[in-house]
Amino acid sequence: LNRVNETTFFNSLPIGNGDVTALVNFNGATNTLQLLIEKQDAWNEGALPFKSALIDFTSPSLAAFTSMSLDMATATVTLSFADTDSIKVYVDASTNVIVVTASLPLPLTYKINSLRTKATTDVPPLQCDNSTISADFYLGEDTFGHRNENEADGSNYFSKTLAQFNLESAIPELESFDPLVNRTTGGKVIQQDEKTFLVALLTELRVDSVASFSSSLDEFVETITIDKTAHDEKWAAFNGLSHIAITSTTDADVAGTVTRQYAINRYLQRLQSSTENPIKFNGMAFTALRENLDMRDWGGHNWWQNVRLQYYSMLNAGDFEGLKTSLFRTYLNYLPYSATKTKLWFPNMTDAIVIDEYQSIFGSSHAGSYGCIGTRDEGLPDSYSKDIWNGYNYQGMLDLSAMMLEYYSFTGDKEFLSECMELIGGEINFFAQRWTRRDAQGKVIMFPTQSVETFQCPAYYSVEDEVDPSSCPVNDAPTVAGLRSVLSAIFRLEDGLVDEDTQNRWKDFYKMLPSIPKGTIADKTTGEDVSALLPCEMCEMDTMNCENPELYAVHPYFLVTAGETNNVEEPLTKEDLEMGRSAFKNVQNPDDTGWNQMAMDAALLGLASEARAFVTTRAMADPAPGYRFEGFMPHEFDYEPSSDHMGVFASALQYMLIQTAGDERRTVTLLPAFPCDWSVDFKLFAPLNTTIEGVVVDGKLVGELMVNPIERITDIVINECQK
Repeated sequence: LNRVNETTFFNSLPIGNGDVTALVNFNGATNTLQLLIEKQDAWNEGALPFKSALIDFTSPSLAAFTSMSLDMATATVTLSFADTDSIKVYVDASTNVIVVTASLPLPLTYKINSLRTKATTDVPPLQCDNSTISADFYLGEDTFGHRNENEADGSNYFSKTLAQFNLESAIPELESFDPLVNRTTGGKVIQQDEKTFLVALLTELRVDSVASFSSSLDEFVETITIDKTAHDEKWAAFNGLSHIAITSTTDADVAGTVTRQYAINRYLQRLQSSTENPIKFNGMAFTALRENLDMRDWGGHNWWQNVRLQYYSMLNAGDFEGLKTSLFRTYLNYLPYSATKTKLWFPNMTDAIVIDEYQSIFGSSHAGSYGCIGTRDEGLPDSYSKDIWNGYNYQGMLDLSAMMLEYYSFTGDKEFLSECMELIGGEINFFAQRWTRRDAQGKVIMFPTQSVETFQCPAYYSVEDEVDPSSCPVNDAPTVAGLRSVLSAIFRLEDGLVDEDTQNRWKDFYKMLPSIPKGTIADKTTGEDVSALLPCEMCEMDTMNCENPELYAVHPYFLVTAGETNNVEEPLTKEDLEMGRSAFKNVQNPDDTGWNQMAMDAALLGLASEARAFVTTRAMADPAPGYRFEGFMPHEFDYEPSSDHMGVFASALQYMLIQTAGDERRTVTLLPAFPCDWSVDFKLFAPLNTTIEGVVVDGKLVGELMVNPIERITDIVINECQK
């Protein structure tokens, strides 16, 4: 569209290879092809992601522009012009190179725009200290980049952050892990002829000078070989891993949108998940505000509550490498900082690790939330955070641990599980030593704590202080469910993956865990008393946010689900499933946008009608203002284009089709929440290296269910569809 006064790259379409991403935009006002480029591992001196380049391509031939389209099967954008003229743009699947090929009557030329022409000094979002962001460098007409001009001298972001957390003594030990020192990202445009251009991108750590980086970039350019056939084959292999295609004779347009949005979400995941950096929840790699290309609310940190939501669906989709690299390895990279911090903050603990709800590129929390130097009350322990939203919220890493263990259940990757056990075991050890008080039955009393951000603990309490449920929750449901889920998964592991002494110690701890909070509530519809899951055993304070912690036993911990009713060892009772459903029907926060979990909860509880309504509403959402691409969702709680909205959608759609029990056989339930007037062609993954492929017509399986390995077919239960 010809938008003279546009404030975003309105016409942009996303391409990428998991590391290098680009928004391909055609500016109809100037007849210019624009590439807005971001590299997943580009981080500046203030621990903020940034755009690497904005490159304009022009030609008199571009005035004959007619359309622009994205082929997700090959991650290629095609711009069409009069007659058969065209430009094709893609990021090579094997090499960090953007390829631009033109078939035009007149030559194409390029210009690299200057983005950051001078150094700036400011306080990054939610931090305490200034960071100076250096100017970009430009060499000749073809080379661009940004080198962090921050030395390892105690005055940079890393050292200042550790000082804010009273961790100065750890700076000498951890300085070598500072990922920001002289980090450099840049690129070079190579014009092969009048019709073919390459843009090569590179990131290096601890670069001595711009000149040395330029030499490395030239060396990289010499190695470039582009093979479009190999590129297309890699994308075909990814697209062939799995699929969900919904159709309906009663709701064809909506069903088509659901199918398309699921495919788009998988595509966006693939574009951003091959480096050890998580998909940014607040804008992904595709923020596109013209007057501030790097603008995103909430800054460079990730919230576990948000960042996790793009990754659950990667298991059933079979996107194991993206999950392993982009999420798991990122958090394993936090271990040097987190392990050292835990030793200093909790010196009486053994082999414990605690990772906060917020994470910078090296794992630190927000210094501003923790409490800047001079704002903290005297006498408080270093481990205490003033942040009422997440100061006592440690359960997120149980969620991560459960995902790591589930990854192992799907793949059988023992080597990688061994790498993960330091984090998983450290988290279990932290909770096992965190609360020392026991009730009359010998059960752990979890106080102080909080039930995610909804039931908070707004002041400092020590673990020895008298229990006061009017101020702080007691035995919050997410932590109880998380510990039960993670420990149960550990106990299912084969002998040798966890040593016997540790297993026995953790089994003793498991026996001391309180039960998942349950009780009686008044049903909102009937007014009658019903049994339901509760957000905590005791929490008498007002709610502060719109999460539903009572449903964490449903998602993300999968203890109360329709699939668990088919567990062959300890099947979930109908009464317990009904308690989950009662909690769902009576939540204080019934909304379902952004990171709200209602769509996933409905599907997991086997509520087909409710799940369908949530899933279709999410799928039909309009793009964010300023964007046309239908996968770019509105701000919601994050920043546009939001990642969480469609992350929840994709997982919920999968859970309508497939759920897995926590028994040793990992019993699979198909169609646990599937409507009878939907049809589906699907191929999905399940634990124990299993793939399941089939066709459902009007809620009933037709033809042969293809299961690999075939012996797993005896572990599959097919539910009836729901009208």
